[in-house]
Amino acid sequence: MSLKLKTVRAAHRRAVIKLLKKADPAEELHQDVINLTFMIELLKTKQKTLSDLNEKIIEYIEEEEEIDKEIEEVDRYELEI
Repeated sequence: MSLKLKTVRAAHRRAVIKLLKKADPAEELHQDVINLTFMIELLKTKQKTLSDLNEKIIEYIEEEEEIDKEIEEVDRYELEI
């Protein structure tokens, strides 16, 4: 089950990366406010989905060291968002 959740999470992370690139003013010089607002809302939704998946994944991890690694990885990614 944990592997499937990690696969789903990876897909959501890729979607977030694409959104962040689209929202980057250096990438798209003609972003309008409505488009950027929509992207921000979508990123918030993705962040909530990722947070829920992270909690479920951690529930399946039994080794303390693995839990620590998982939490560190999640924190790094959250900071990127």
